[in-house]
Amino acid sequence: MNQEKKIKRYYRFHSVIYDATRWLFLFNRQKALLNLNLKEGDSVIDFACGTGLNLKTILNKTKKVSAIDFSEDMLKIARNKFKEVNFIQGDACSYKFEKQADKIICTYSLSLIENWQEAVKNMSRNLNENGTLVILDFHKWHGIIGVFYPLFRWWLRIHSVNSEMSLEGELKKYFQSVEMKTYFWGYNLIAIAHRPLK
Repeated sequence: MNQEKKIKRYYRFHSVIYDATRWLFLFNRQKALLNLNLKEGDSVIDFACGTGLNLKTILNKTKKVSAIDFSEDMLKIARNKFKEVNFIQGDACSYKFEKQADKIICTYSLSLIENWQEAVKNMSRNLNENGTLVILDFHKWHGIIGVFYPLFRWWLRIHSVNSEMSLEGELKKYFQSVEMKTYFWGYNLIAIAHRPLK
C-alpha cells in the first residue's frame, strides 16, 4: 500500500477520535501559534489542518483564514466546527493558493508527508515576501530521555511519522531567516522561518 492510501486509511479512523486524544502527546500547539505573531487582518493558511485544532486561536486574531488537508474525513470535522474558514481538500506538496498569505502554520503534519521537502518548498511559495512560516513537529530526543528515543522512533514509524527530518537545512534553502526551538529534551520542535527567498 502506498503512503497516500495509508494516510487516508489512518485518518479515516483517527478523525473520529483525533480531538479527544491528541492533547495527550501533541504538545506546544499554543507556543507555535504565539510564534506566528498574528496581527489583526493577517491572512493565514493552516497547512495540513486536520480537524482544525489551530483555528480557534487563529480566528481570535484574524478572519482571513484558509486551511488545507489531504484527508476529507478530517476536513469534514473541521468544516462542521468552523463555517467561516475556506477549507480545501488538496496536496500540501503542490496546491497553489490564489493569493499568497502573510502567515502559514503547519503542526504535527509535515513528518507524515512522504515528500516533506516538497511541502516545505510549496509553503514558501504560498507566502508573500514578508511572510512567516511556523512548523511544530516531532524531533530526535536528547538529554535524560534520549535513551528511550529508539523505542519512540519505532512507534512513530509504525504510524508513518518521520521524526528525523533535516528541517533546518531545508528551510534555509527557501527563507532568509530560520530559528529552531526544541522542547522537552527534543520531544518536539518549533521552526520559525521568515521572508521567503523569491
